[in-house]
Amino acid sequence: MSTVTNPAGVGRLQFLDALRGLAVLLVLLEHVGQSLFPPFATFATRYLQMGQLGVLVFFLCSGYIIPATLERRSSLRDFWTSRFFRLFPMYWLSLLGVSVALSAGAHFPPISAHEWLSNITMLQLYLGGGNVLGPYWTLGWEMTFYFLMSGLLLAKMNTRTRALSLTASAVILVGVLASSLTSHHLPLGTFDLATMFTGTLVYRVHHGELRWRDTTIAYVAICVAGLTLLVKVLGSNAGPADLGDHRFVPMLAAWTTAYVIFHVGAWWWRVHGAPSALNATGRWSYSIYLWQGLIIAVIRPRHLNHWLVAAIWIGATFILSVFTYRYVETPATAWGRGVIQRRAQRSAPTMAS
Repeated sequence: MSTVTNPAGVGRLQFLDALRGLAVLLVLLEHVGQSLFPPFATFATRYLQMGQLGVLVFFLCSGYIIPATLERRSSLRDFWTSRFFRLFPMYWLSLLGVSVALSAGAHFPPISAHEWLSNITMLQLYLGGGNVLGPYWTLGWEMTFYFLMSGLLLAKMNTRTRALSLTASAVILVGVLASSLTSHHLPLGTFDLATMFTGTLVYRVHHGELRWRDTTIAYVAICVAGLTLLVKVLGSNAGPADLGDHRFVPMLAAWTTAYVIFHVGAWWWRVHGAPSALNATGRWSYSIYLWQGLIIAVIRPRHLNHWLVAAIWIGATFILSVFTYRYVETPATAWGRGVIQRRAQRSAPTMAS
């Protein structure tokens, strides 16, 4: 069993792979359970939203690794090249999968031409329209974090993590106050964005740039901001229509549990190593996250036993994800590294002269 002791070192951070693996399993469990098993749907509605739990763990992982990656590269062009080849080929393949499924007669909510075009850019959060697949909603907030960190790097403010975390919490509180004067709610996604800065705080501690006691005020602020946002948006225990069956108690439980899982996992698995099965699932997690909604939409229960359908959904998702990780994600990532290396080689003679 391997042990990761240098969070700033070169190579995969295995405890993050394990956390991502656990996160995507929770999201998959939520989608399968909600679709097939009424008792599970009742539990998720009343007590714990496992999908939201998993998503927040993902955001904490992104907050940990993205600033480290950006600062290690120190080149925005290289960072965005890496991100493009890491995210877009697999994402576009999943969009193609939706279009093929539609052509074959699968049922999806109506998708307008504008929605297709905005989803191709992965910027539908800003361009308007819905998400072609429900899980795509997280990608807009992820991209927002990339934009913010890029701007902060240019402004040489990227290492002021405590101040940034406190600012993110303050923005939520001001947004909640401002939304009280209107009929609109501040998006719950703002907490996801602020949470990524919490992940960065953990990275700074692991990297020796901060001590845990230096983060106390930031943690208190994010807790107050998150609770205030939940009370404002879901305090009636009904929530706005676009949140479906989300309720205050299960969302609060999801957010709290996500923080606990991330911090315990980042501590224990970083020192002692993580289960190899979770590490592998974490490597496949992006494909699993993108494919699960499509698999569930295409393979319908009909009159089959629901446990059999669940096994088919999970098995098909994993098989397809392992395949696309090997033949799409891995080659695309390597291609991106090649582009960066060739660019560095071309600029080397100029720098030497």
